[in-house]
Amino acid sequence: MTAALLVVGSCQIATGAGLAGVGMPARILLILTGLSTLGIAATPEPAAGPTARHLAFAVSCVVTTAVWPVLVARRAPARSWILSVCGCAMVTVVFAVLSCWLLIAARDGGGDLGMVERLTSAVQGLFPLVVALAVRQAERDAGNQPQRGQGRFQTLAVTYADRPKDSP
Repeated sequence: MTAALLVVGSCQIATGAGLAGVGMPARILLILTGLSTLGIAATPEPAAGPTARHLAFAVSCVVTTAVWPVLVARRAPARSWILSVCGCAMVTVVFAVLSCWLLIAARDGGGDLGMVERLTSAVQGLFPLVVALAVRQAERDAGNQPQRGQGRFQTLAVTYADRPKDSP
């Protein structure tokens, strides 16, 4: 679990640093999430129960992860549903439900706590990858669109005019 947290936290930091397709507040929050994840890995939970430091990192990670999708949302027409305000709001709701389930499982001390922790961590940890892929696809789609005011026939005319003279 510690190794997985180290990998996920490092990936969150790298993604936050390099994901230029989202706003700076979202990038900073993802970096803080990654640092919180590394903090969880650095303060493993002892058999006697969680320490105050471990709980502080865990709560910080849950809060920053739940808020992050709201900061990712694009108010302009998004090319991907997952980047839209509605899509990011839905993801935030899912994250909140998973976090509540985790809180209930931790409070009750049931045998499914480990499974709930891993499921919540996996879903929340993979969302930055989903966002990065959606941003990449949106940038590709935008690059394939003709410029504003440039219709299909203008594009064909430019292509025809730019062809080598010896071609038909």
